[in-house]
Amino acid sequence: MQRLSLRTHAVLSVVLADDDERFLRALTRIFDDEPGFVVSGAATTTRELLDLVLVCCPDVVVADVRMPGGGVVAVAEEMRALCPTTVIVALSAHTFGWPLPSLECVGAIGPLAKGLPVSDLLTVIRRAIFELPALE
Repeated sequence: MQRLSLRTHAVLSVVLADDDERFLRALTRIFDDEPGFVVSGAATTTRELLDLVLVCCPDVVVADVRMPGGGVVAVAEEMRALCPTTVIVALSAHTFGWPLPSLECVGAIGPLAKGLPVSDLLTVIRRAIFELPALE
């Protein structure tokens, strides 16, 4: 499959969303400490997430599958319409044994386990950002 990179700037903007405020703070620290990323905003509800995406049009959204207002699945298509090049990464605490919605059909990656090593999460994001499939 042919690859196409749409991003050439050195710093990637990230919007984070999770209704677990402790987890959201930890995720924010991870991206604040990681070279090449800047956190443009953090949300605890789906409505807040959409508002941030509308204002920031970030390079990456990292959001919980289940949050007040429906979670990332409920708004992925709307985010895609607002910012077509934004990479959407869905996280979940429950990746085994729970019926999780198909995220591929709404253009999102995941769900990735919230317990995934940080290096693996960052690798998934960087690959999605810099190695997007070319449009046919």
